[in-house]
Amino acid sequence: MSKKGIHSYVVLYVLVAVIGVMVLYFGYGAIQDFKERGKTGQLLEFKTWIEGSINNIASQNGNMRQETFIAPAGVKEVCFVDLDADYIDINNSYTLIIDSVESGARKNMFILGKEIFDSYDVGPITIDNPRAFTCIPVENGKIKIRMLGEGIGTKIMS
Repeated sequence: MSKKGIHSYVVLYVLVAVIGVMVLYFGYGAIQDFKERGKTGQLLEFKTWIEGSINNIASQNGNMRQETFIAPAGVKEVCFVDLDADYIDINNSYTLIIDSVESGARKNMFILGKEIFDSYDVGPITIDNPRAFTCIPVENGKIKIRMLGEGIGTKIMS
């Protein structure tokens, strides 16, 4: 084989390698983007399920219900705050929740995890706890929330 032929193969191999690396790089980025969108969708669906249950039982005065929700991967606990309480006592380890309450943001449910912090307003709630704050841990990928309908809102039972 001539030197000219060898050089053309080298150029071809380099070109194929560059194209292969680009496909892998951009493909990996697209896959990561899809994963992130999936996580966001799961969190939104989780929040919607909880909010729907809270709002559904709110008008059923005296009706108590325990609901079990499947938590998205990475969620460690869900915390609730009674924003209308005269006194709210939040453990100092929940600094982001404290900041949210002190800023006046009307968010009363917080989904927490290793790399997750999302806050939502799930409607009028009270907390069966003098601290007006409670966190419910995720156990085996599920969270159980006890709720009591109060006619105009829902009491979260701790």
